[in-house]
Amino acid sequence: MQVARLPLSSPRRAGITLMEVLVSIGILAIGLTSVMSLMPAGKSEAGKALIYDRAAAVAMNGLADAVVYGLTRPASVIVAPPAIAGTPAAATIVFDGDPTNPIPAVSAMATSAALKSRGVLASVSDLTPASAVAQRLFMQGRDDVVFNPPATADAVPSNGFINGIRGFDGRMTSVIALTGTDGPPNTAGEFATLSVITFYNRETSTPPLRASLSVAGLVTPISAMPSGRTLKSVLRPGTVVCYEDAAIDGLRFAQLAMAAVDTQAGDAFVTFAGRANTAPPPATIYILVDSVGLAEKTVSLEGPSSYAQ
Repeated sequence: MQVARLPLSSPRRAGITLMEVLVSIGILAIGLTSVMSLMPAGKSEAGKALIYDRAAAVAMNGLADAVVYGLTRPASVIVAPPAIAGTPAAATIVFDGDPTNPIPAVSAMATSAALKSRGVLASVSDLTPASAVAQRLFMQGRDDVVFNPPATADAVPSNGFINGIRGFDGRMTSVIALTGTDGPPNTAGEFATLSVITFYNRETSTPPLRASLSVAGLVTPISAMPSGRTLKSVLRPGTVVCYEDAAIDGLRFAQLAMAAVDTQAGDAFVTFAGRANTAPPPATIYILVDSVGLAEKTVSLEGPSSYAQ
């Protein structure tokens, strides 16, 4: 008599070995590390994009503010006399809330200017560069509103005021320059170039960096590098430079499109934004440290009127 045998059970499937687990963890770690390494770079690029976006907006607002507040009206402007008596008046006047006025300090072809106490500034004495109102107009951007923190977690913040004026504590600041086409911009009806230079986290104690520019676009510093700065940190896309134009006894401005810095040689090759004829000629240039934007337009100087008074 034959006894039936039960079918043999199927062989057990082998599980994941320790080596496979370790290899999987290693692959996952490499992938996560790559992703994590991209996050700082992405954050940096997003920050740069925000800076350039705000720089463009502040510069365009500055062009409008200059006209609204009367900077293009010679009768409403006080211009500092030439540093040397008897020398021709500079064709470029600079409005800057910084009392040291670094741009006029580096060139005799620019002089500082301020607004008279007229129009919306009638309650203010003659506007000096160091006044609080000048800082509201030119020194401080309007990208970050000053506010008082709420008293409780459910309360809303209240507007902050600086010297009785609703305050802005932006990192974007501006310097405004007006350049006549043939001498100082002091005659109504004449054309002039209105320039707005924007800065990010500007250190007003840092003077412009004097450098030479060759035909090939080689920039070589002449003056000493500002404390704590490197050429790479000073020369960035968007940086603004100015140079002297002897034909008008004034300054011209240009903006960098690209800068390739040679850290070993201590110089850099640069290209400029805009048309080819907007680039500075081979000459001495002044690099405006912390500048990030430039906007310009041609304006017709305004004459006095009862409304302007």
